Amino acid sequence: MNWTELLPLGLILVLSIISKNTMVALPSALLLVMLLLGIKAPLPWIEKNGIQCGIFLLTLAILVPLGTGKVTLLHLYESCTSLKGFIAVATGVFVAWAGSLGLGLVQVSPDVVASLLVGTIIGVCFFGGIAVGPLIAAGLVYLLLKLLGIST
Repeated sequence: MNWTELLPLGLILVLSIISKNTMVALPSALLLVMLLLGIKAPLPWIEKNGIQCGIFLLTLAILVPLGTGKVTLLHLYESCTSLKGFIAVATGVFVAWAGSLGLGLVQVSPDVVASLLVGTIIGVCFFGGIAVGPLIAAGLVYLLLKLLGIST
């Protein structure tokens, strides 16, 4: 592997360290170490299943308060019946739907992935964002492309 192939990951690592973003620094460092050590066998599996595993863990973390009783049915009812709760539910529905469109887009248009990565890295490193945005961003890209009549 030549150094030019590792340069993008190295830049991402440096930017994430400068911006003190461990959620980008750790995965980029791990991937760099794996590549430098020639540990490539797990990469296709990670590429294929990583997003689903991440969504699983994120969903699990969100559901824990329900399972532990920190959030009860009464809390859910009261939350969802307030104006703020209704807006949150509607936004959650929209974002989940947009994310599903994004997953479809990145599967059929892998050329979009590089641009989404750049945008996500900029958002994470310089605007305090978190890296759950690529699927939602891809969904919004899909909607904009459809709105503009551009083929996906």
